[in-house]
Amino acid sequence: MINCKVFDNCWNHYKWILKAIGLNVIILLTLLFLFEPTPKSDDYDQVMILNGAFTGKYSSYLPYCHYFFSKLNQMLYLFLPNIPWYYVLQYFFIFMSFTVILMVFERKDISNKRYHKVVVFIILLLCGYELYIRFTFTKVAGITIISGFMALLDLILEEQKKAIKYILPCLMIITGMTIRSNMYLLVAGVFASSFFIFLMETKKINRCKAKQIGKFIFLVLFLYMCSIGLSKINVHMICQDTAWKNWYEANSARVRLQDYDMANFEEYKKEYLAIGVSYNDYCMWKKHAVYMDKEFFTPELLKEIANIKPIQGEKNTLDIFITAFRSSLTYYLKDTGIYIFLIAAMMLFLIGGKKSLKYICIVFSCCFLAYLYMNYQGRLQHHVDVCVLIAGAFLLLYYSFRFEETILQSDIKSNMLIYGLVILFILIFYKEISMSSYYGDQFGYITSKKEVQKKNKETMDLLSKDKEHYYLFSTWDTNYIYDDVWGMFQNVELEYYGNLGISNRYYFPNIEKTLENYGINNIIAESVNSDVIYFAATVYNPEYINTVTTYIREHYDERAESVLVKQVGEVNIYSVVTAEN
Repeated sequence: MINCKVFDNCWNHYKWILKAIGLNVIILLTLLFLFEPTPKSDDYDQVMILNGAFTGKYSSYLPYCHYFFSKLNQMLYLFLPNIPWYYVLQYFFIFMSFTVILMVFERKDISNKRYHKVVVFIILLLCGYELYIRFTFTKVAGITIISGFMALLDLILEEQKKAIKYILPCLMIITGMTIRSNMYLLVAGVFASSFFIFLMETKKINRCKAKQIGKFIFLVLFLYMCSIGLSKINVHMICQDTAWKNWYEANSARVRLQDYDMANFEEYKKEYLAIGVSYNDYCMWKKHAVYMDKEFFTPELLKEIANIKPIQGEKNTLDIFITAFRSSLTYYLKDTGIYIFLIAAMMLFLIGGKKSLKYICIVFSCCFLAYLYMNYQGRLQHHVDVCVLIAGAFLLLYYSFRFEETILQSDIKSNMLIYGLVILFILIFYKEISMSSYYGDQFGYITSKKEVQKKNKETMDLLSKDKEHYYLFSTWDTNYIYDDVWGMFQNVELEYYGNLGISNRYYFPNIEKTLENYGINNIIAESVNSDVIYFAATVYNPEYINTVTTYIREHYDERAESVLVKQVGEVNIYSVVTAEN
């Protein structure tokens, strides 16, 4: 009897945690049963570097994550090398984040609210698809920070005074920063809406309310200072390694052109020619992302190219706002995040009625301001923007639990609107959902990633074993064959890419090391009549070698021409030689 009482007490005290974990397990298993996980190319980059795929040594530096996160991964690989820690660790953070969010909801006794339970499950399933299946580290950082803010918001509104309870949420947010620090400001911007809602709900600022406001401001500023501190530590640690310091300094110039905006050659032809950049040079960068000639494409030249046209051109602030506002509807209709947000908004409206419209408007306004900011920066990308809308959706769900009376909850027809949005989501994104590729049908209709990777590995194995030659792959083929060889839960073989480079890895220390092993300093300039250097591109990308050959003619050897040496699977292998008179 005593044991039964102890068990009952433990169950009553911890059941909301166990229910959150249980529901998460169901969501994860359901998604893995229905879909095949597929990462973004940036994650392939990091895994290959971390796994020692180039140099044979586990790296303590990742190009897009914080040094602390890189070091943690390296230590885990050294301890248990057979486990694909990069993905396992981030899957753990996604799972933990969903668990924290569900724990916040379970504290509101979600089990007694049937419609709440269904909608929470639907939203978590859709978010889980974006995070577990269409995987990238930026989204992992986003959801980890979101979960921390959700827990902090609940603790503040519930007037929890024990400081120890705030430690875990803060650690979640700081963990997210180490995965992708820039996500903090975007998520914090969305959660600023909770501050405005708090002021709206507060009719009179008494001592208790003032403490809550002060606590909110203090925590946000404290975490912001942590973000700045972590960034400075990261830069300091990178600069301790000369090779990574060179990469860091050069990468800012590269990113400005590759990921943001680059002036059109025809429109700014005079400015390009003035700094010695031809149309083919422009194509090398813009169309094919071939940056490997560090003698010509120096960081200084890249900055000059960037200065030809600011990110927003000659537009004033009002023009930028109007343009972004007009394009927002088209952009959002093609984004999965807006449907997740609308489902949560509909749930809040069905429960709160007209009163809830203020909440929806405030939260969406903050989400839209984040969109405008990203648009202004020229950095509007789905894997970043979707986290903003997911943050907004969870905030709306949270506020739906705070309404004491339900207005339309019993109206079955009204609730059908939510299910209608889910059906609309499936119809609009059916093509993407039905394919096993992060990029939809951009690289063909892929129904089984495992089959594609098996086929690719047969080709890449033959090239990887040919250590007498160094193969420089086209950037376009990054997601088609070059790194689409290994599944998310497979470890890349050590030194597998020791003789396989990719033409957009600008100043990557690991690739620089492989080039040194072959005595190569400038792979583009030294490729003419080389017995070692080959260019590789799939049969679907014939323009690559033509652009590279034209570039070599313009800069190094006017008689250069490309020769097809062999074909391995769907990959054409070329050498560059001097044409005979």
